Amino acid sequence: MSFFKHSNRFSVLCNFHQVWELTANNIIMVSAIGNDGPLYGTLNNPADQRDVIGVGGIDYTDHIASFSSRGMSTWEIPHGYGRVKPGVVAYGREIMGSKISTGCKSLSGTSVASPVVAGVVSIVSNPEDYQPRASIFPSILDYTDCPYSWPFFHQPPYAGAMPVIFNATILNGMGVIGYVESPPTWHPSDEVGNLLSVHLTYSDVIWPWTGYLAVYLQIKEEGAQFSGEIEGNVTIDVYSPRAQGEKGRQISTCVLRLKLKVVPTPPRSSRVLWDQFHSIKYPPGYIPSDSLDVQNDILDWHGDHLHTNFHIMFNMLLLGIPPYWSVGPN
Repeated sequence: MSFFKHSNRFSVLCNFHQVWELTANNIIMVSAIGNDGPLYGTLNNPADQRDVIGVGGIDYTDHIASFSSRGMSTWEIPHGYGRVKPGVVAYGREIMGSKISTGCKSLSGTSVASPVVAGVVSIVSNPEDYQPRASIFPSILDYTDCPYSWPFFHQPPYAGAMPVIFNATILNGMGVIGYVESPPTWHPSDEVGNLLSVHLTYSDVIWPWTGYLAVYLQIKEEGAQFSGEIEGNVTIDVYSPRAQGEKGRQISTCVLRLKLKVVPTPPRSSRVLWDQFHSIKYPPGYIPSDSLDVQNDILDWHGDHLHTNFHIMFNMLLLGIPPYWSVGPN
């Protein structure tokens, strides 16, 4: 699926409800993520939905194409944190294709990359070899992995800091509808892991095929002087009804591995707070951007977040201030 520029109206109920209806009826939707890069917070709908395979573009050096939209999803702002998107990337710069008349021409864009992924999906989808189960994407949150886990490796948590929030996606391959068997649990690898407070929220109903697992991480007060790494697993049991005529139910256990670096609490005078709750973006309102000189992109729809269109300022602050300082959303 491709779309016209700035198809980010996820607030219009009929838009994503129709996508839900489509995917709930066993149709795999593959959608281009958009060509609004290299700006962050520019994911387009429906590619930013949990139940849709969002496709970004790469060039022939296997780097993200400059035009490919990127950054976390912005549905959840300001009360939550966005999800990892796109789900997959494919070659999307200067791809050779046929002209309408004769000959060939080169094409670029995530709309060029998404048909490649759709073709691969049609080839690899073989239900006979698949054992139905639930899984979590991503299955590993390694906040020490640089640069893959940006921005989290830049800002280690400490006692007294605002929670580190991450949204993982529950993928339920057992059926279009599923439920969480019991509250997810945190299993630290050793005693040090007890310094980490893990709060978890999740979808009451997993439909269609997908749900969320929101992870809130905070260091307890007794870890104010701790410096080191904490590891452990979060487990969540998902069950789905069996097909009509079959007895019992299907159950699958998902495991999310966590690893993060912890630093001692810096003095309050060395912290910078970012107030996310006074930032308004499009949608739901038609909010003009800060620069009225930009005529081709007049609406403020990038999220106004430290990890979207303010990511350069976030990086520069961390590079230009002492290592014991802290920058984080409030």
